[in-house]
Order: sequence, then C-alpha cells, then structure tokens
Amino acid sequence: MAESVAREGEVAVVIPALNEALRIREVVGQALRHCPWVIVVDDGSDDGTGDCLRDLPVTVLRHPRRLGKGAALRTGFAEAHARGARGVLTLDGDGQHDPDDLPRLLQAAARHPRCTIIRARLRPPCPNQVARAKSIVDHVAAVLAADVAHGVLDERRTGLLEQ
Repeated sequence: MAESVAREGEVAVVIPALNEALRIREVVGQALRHCPWVIVVDDGSDDGTGDCLRDLPVTVLRHPRRLGKGAALRTGFAEAHARGARGVLTLDGDGQHDPDDLPRLLQAAARHPRCTIIRARLRPPCPNQVARAKSIVDHVAAVLAADVAHGVLDERRTGLLEQ
C-alpha cells in the first residue's frame, strides 16, 4: 500500500457517482492508497453503485433520486465540512481522473494555502479547434472560480506539470 500523503481527518476525497458500479470500486481503492478519508455520493444510481463499496472503509451517501453532479458534490462537501475536513479533493466515479495525481494536488495545496487547486486536463498548445475551445472554457471556469474562491492556481502555476 502506498504511503498516504494526507493525514487522517484533514482532507477528504469526494467522489460523486451515478451508475458507476463497473468502475467505482477500482476508483475508490486507488483513492484510498493516497487518502484514508473517502466520501462517495451515489446520486440516485439504479445499478448498485453504493452496494459495491460496503466492505471498504469509506462513507457512502445516497441521494434518493438523481439530483446532478453539482448537488452530489455539495452533499459531499457538506459531509466533509461537518466532520471537520480542512480540505477536499474530488475525483469522478468513472475513472476519468487519475487518483495517482492526488499527492501532487495535496503538495500544491500545501505550497499555496487558501487557494483552489485545479488539475488542468489539457496541456497547451491545443492542436485542434475542439481542444482549443475546451481549453478556453476551462480557463473561463477557473477565472469564475477564482472570484468565488479568492484565488485559483492551475497546474501550470503550481508545478504539477513538472515531472
């Protein structure tokens, strides 16, 4: 088992999930290697997503019906806050985010306290129009988040691209 970067009770990983029974166990298992506190919010799944995790040391919250990813994140954030979390990391339940990035995100957060750290998916330059448009949308979202969070750093400014 990899050594956890996060100290227990400090940082929670929140994973919103909708009908992810095929992948959620793998994603959660990988997240647990880096952070001992994982909260999964099952957003009204009908495929047994939450049931797949019964024997794992995670908190599973369930919406009775689908409320959307934003609501699932808010539910997870509220749970983490209520239990005293100092920070929250998010992963998608379908495995599109690599849980092995969690230590680098935690290190960036430690270097830049009171900032929101965003793991950029696209790395410039963008070779095609669709990727370029998505990059612009991601940037605008980061700027809007900066206004709410009083400061945003993306991986290009936190050294996360450095290998």
